[in-house]
Amino acid sequence: MAMGSTHDKVSIFFLVIILATGVIGYQMSSPALYGACVGWFFATYLISPDLDLGPKKRASVLRPFLYHYSMFFKHRGVSHHFFLGTISRIVYLLAMALLIIFCLHKMGYTSFSTTHYLNFLTNLFHGYTYSVPEYQFLTWTVIGMFLSDLVHILLDKVSSFF
Repeated sequence: MAMGSTHDKVSIFFLVIILATGVIGYQMSSPALYGACVGWFFATYLISPDLDLGPKKRASVLRPFLYHYSMFFKHRGVSHHFFLGTISRIVYLLAMALLIIFCLHKMGYTSFSTTHYLNFLTNLFHGYTYSVPEYQFLTWTVIGMFLSDLVHILLDKVSSFF
């Protein structure tokens, strides 16, 4: 099994190759390019498939919020599934945001309630139009996360094989 630093180095290597292909071969738009980079870095350095082992020090202030993921998902289980792993981490982050908003609203620190948050998410998905730059950015952020996770999972499988 590959170590964390190996995962990081291999992931960045493939990011460069994939982005070069996207920019040169497919002439990706700026929002798509930036989104892919943000998603890739986010999935590599903050919410990798190894998040179930506990968040790394680099999670900084988010560490207490990411820690509970390991209580729900065991290592090499759902978190290491290409599609379900990425989706589980996205849903987990959205749920944690909901919890934080709920607590802050109940304590009176914000007027933004859980209802506002859920309406925002609903409107975000219902108004989806790929031609809008913000939606291109969001789409490619998620694609970047999926690709980063795929590289991580494949590296684990290859290193376990050898």
